[in-house]
Amino acid sequence: MDREKYEDRYPEPDAGILWEFERDKKATNIDTSARVWASGARTFATWLHENEDTGILEASARQVRRYFAHVSEKYAINTQGGKYHGVQHLYEWLVNTEQLGENPAERWSREALGIGVPTEREEREQAAEDDDSYYWLSKSEVELLWERDNLPGPRLRNEIAVKLLWYTGLRTEELASVRIEPDDEHSLGLFRDEGRIRVANAKVSGTRDVWYPRERLELLLADWLDFGGRDALSPYAEDSQYLLVTDQSERMRPSHISRIVKNAAQNAGINEVVDRDVNGKNRWKVRGHVMRHSMATYHANILGTPIPVLADALGHRKLTTTRRYIHEDESAVRKAMQRVD
Repeated sequence: MDREKYEDRYPEPDAGILWEFERDKKATNIDTSARVWASGARTFATWLHENEDTGILEASARQVRRYFAHVSEKYAINTQGGKYHGVQHLYEWLVNTEQLGENPAERWSREALGIGVPTEREEREQAAEDDDSYYWLSKSEVELLWERDNLPGPRLRNEIAVKLLWYTGLRTEELASVRIEPDDEHSLGLFRDEGRIRVANAKVSGTRDVWYPRERLELLLADWLDFGGRDALSPYAEDSQYLLVTDQSERMRPSHISRIVKNAAQNAGINEVVDRDVNGKNRWKVRGHVMRHSMATYHANILGTPIPVLADALGHRKLTTTRRYIHEDESAVRKAMQRVD
């Protein structure tokens, strides 16, 4: 939303706050999350002025609590979470940018308020974190995925996608959001001269840097970005800010990336059906997220990467999530303790 539209709808300083908040969230978060949070913040500001005759900076904890009660009563259960998180992220941002000393929303947890139910995506993510079992590929199996006979076309783009999943541990949603022309060193995007990608975390607010070996990917990226591969594939390439495009869209969907991995694994003879989803469709063992598991498992058990370092690279909220990648039979802890320099 343009600054002028904010000024037409909200008095100052709320108009400026909401505009800056939306700009910041879009610059540092997954696009879909940023839009939801910005919408939630706008709804909250409108409610404050219409019902409490106050602004964002003056709202008390009690007024925020009354708004959450309003959200619980008025909005559909699958919408309530977005309205709640919009307020929480707004006040966290105000405190972090030193525009406000205390967070009036901090004390109100979603669980205690009974606001909404977890979305299908949230339930999948939580189940993944709570599940002790996971599928992963060895390094030699991963390398089968980008062999010429196994990788589906278009080969150049898909090889870049699969290799970035392996080297960085990005989630498919995060990889789909990688941009190619960052404004500066602190912006989201691909920094080829450093072998670095700054991404918006898919699960929590904020950004993180991931790294890849330049010598393994720079020739592919040059063919894709500098020598016409991307432009030849997609009529949307010229106007797209995203690294991965298709012939039908300016940005690949995460499910498309996952399907590339699944099909490559099928072609390599290392995939199998392990379950069925609620719609009765096959759930395959090797898909996009398994590349993330595989990268983490390789780092934890073979390379001995420290768990806190790996957690930061993966964007995990809890170290216990990262510790799942340590095998009982080939433990990074054992390797570290028995190492003699």
